[in-house]
Amino acid sequence: MLVPPRAGLTTEIVVETAMKIADKEGIAQLTLFRIAEELGVKSPSLYEHVDGIEGLIKLLRLRGLKIMAREFQRAVIGVSGDEAIRRFADSFRSFVKEHPSLYSLTVESDIEDDEEIRAVAGEILDTIYAVLRIYGLSGEKLIHATRYMRSAIHGFVSLEISGGFGLEVSPDESFDLIKEVIVSNMKNWL
Repeated sequence: MLVPPRAGLTTEIVVETAMKIADKEGIAQLTLFRIAEELGVKSPSLYEHVDGIEGLIKLLRLRGLKIMAREFQRAVIGVSGDEAIRRFADSFRSFVKEHPSLYSLTVESDIEDDEEIRAVAGEILDTIYAVLRIYGLSGEKLIHATRYMRSAIHGFVSLEISGGFGLEVSPDESFDLIKEVIVSNMKNWL
């Protein structure tokens, strides 16, 4: 039995609400019941807008990738080289700190991803490639350098958001040093 949609309820509103719940309470707490509760509707009415929790997760993943693509592009527009790496890294860190659960969905890679997800992920990759090509990197070297930079930033911010930095030294200072190591390594890539 199809439930008529609530007036004013849209897929965008459902996804936005899910994103807020996931980032505040964690992806494990994200259920259609919880979203419906937040929106003041019955769970079945959400099926007019999303294809169950799996469909919602896919939409959240796409949303996360789109936000990342936009933020990364904004961060590096008008700069190149060392400053582009620094701004890219800062943008990456800001995104993860602001949307930790959404970020966790973007890390996964699935052979079953649809074309839209692959296209947006490709935009992110194109931005990274544009940042790194200034160092004369191409082909496999560009891929390895991309993986290195992404791994270094991902590792740091993943530890940071999970509370892994309990010592008194500022994580901001550590991150600034990591950015400089990345810059140095790109200048001297194998």
